[in-house]
Amino acid sequence: MTLQELKERWLEASAAALTLIPRLPSDEVGCLYLDAAGKPVCPDPGSSDFPKLTRHYGSVKGTWPRIVEA
Repeated sequence: MTLQELKERWLEASAAALTLIPRLPSDEVGCLYLDAAGKPVCPDPGSSDFPKLTRHYGSVKGTWPRIVEA
């Protein structure tokens, strides 16, 4: 991949993030969204599945979630 292609991908990702962030609940900005299988996903706040996503806010000594059965 060329430097120009990398730059274009970065700019596309930045633009997508700038349109997504204002749509997220303000208290959830920066959290990681996980699907039912515990895999990270890009959330769609307009989707009926959005409330079902698990929120992970990170922690000291690491940011990858640890799923604990209740």
